Amino acid sequence: MTKLKKYFLRFICLPLLCYVVLTSALSVLFKDKLVQIVHTEIEKNVSTPVQIGDIKLSFITAFPFAELRVKDIYVEDRWEKTLLDADLLGIRMGLFSLLTDGIKIQSIIVKGGKANVVYNNNGVANYDIFNSKSDDSTADNSDFKLKIRKGFLEEMNIRYIDQRDQHDVKLAIQDLKIGGDFSSRVFDLSTSSELLIEKLKVSDQTYLKNKPLSYVGNIKIDLEKERYQIETLGINIDGGVFDIAGSIDQEGNEAMLDLTLNASNGDLGTVLALLPDLNAADFSTSGDFAFNATVKGPYSDKSMPAIEVAFGLEDGEISTRYLDLPLKHVSFKSEFIMGHPKKTSRLNLDGFYAEMGGAPILFDLNILDLDNPLIDLRADAQIAGKAIA
Repeated sequence: MTKLKKYFLRFICLPLLCYVVLTSALSVLFKDKLVQIVHTEIEKNVSTPVQIGDIKLSFITAFPFAELRVKDIYVEDRWEKTLLDADLLGIRMGLFSLLTDGIKIQSIIVKGGKANVVYNNNGVANYDIFNSKSDDSTADNSDFKLKIRKGFLEEMNIRYIDQRDQHDVKLAIQDLKIGGDFSSRVFDLSTSSELLIEKLKVSDQTYLKNKPLSYVGNIKIDLEKERYQIETLGINIDGGVFDIAGSIDQEGNEAMLDLTLNASNGDLGTVLALLPDLNAADFSTSGDFAFNATVKGPYSDKSMPAIEVAFGLEDGEISTRYLDLPLKHVSFKSEFIMGHPKKTSRLNLDGFYAEMGGAPILFDLNILDLDNPLIDLRADAQIAGKAIA
């Protein structure tokens, strides 16, 4: 037992004591230096008022890194409103980089608070608050050398408003992670998040109100070519899982989209809940459900990509508060094409079959031109003993 105590003291307690003494000494030596660097970098790079509270240097919270913990940070946007209001900004850096001329930042964490991103009717962003640099020498002379590989958001409320395109989005982010070599012009981005969509409003339509969402994805980013290749992106919306893949190429003011979306583990109710003013809880569905969509073409202020959606159900059942009786043995195939102009759009729903109360319902539906719809409905049904044909 005595020998074991000696080993414990020699190999655990002594190194731990040395680490505590070393980190305490580094905190005393470098805290004032880091505080001065933070104030200098803010004054040098940000053109709007920034308020910060207590600043501490910790070697415990982010071991084996050192972490500069900035409490109660407030950043004003270009219109004298709130851009960022957070309880904590954590800047993690290599322990030994404190002993060099340039401090290498490894990761940044923002926790507890809110951030607002706003575009006005002229397309000007509220976060355009950074001082322009006449040349690259200013960045080269910075005391912080950005080698950021990870970023974190925790318990943050995000508001996104685009006044020109009439977008209004409110997100409550529980946890968001991004990783990549952000110092490079070409890198792989890994990202994941768990959040709540409090509101997603486009024009006068509200989608996905108070819906939980999580995702995991990997994206290849080429900033030189302005190309974003989505390798994998799995999104879970209120229990429905969607897989997205494809590419986005920025060409001037126009984005070229080539995307595919498939429902790998969803049901008809989940997809219907993506439509405005509908809720997945209003539908109970079963059966073999298939869903896939493509988005292809240019997207800009003057153009929209072509959108094609195909989905169907085989031998399913649909129950909803909108119907007194459930629909059983439901089968159909549907195709929707959103063209531009809208007069080229069409919806085809072929071979719909269901039974309500034991009576069959059959119909085919075709709709052309969403601006001035031309509707072709052919139905054969028997409901409450009366035939409709």
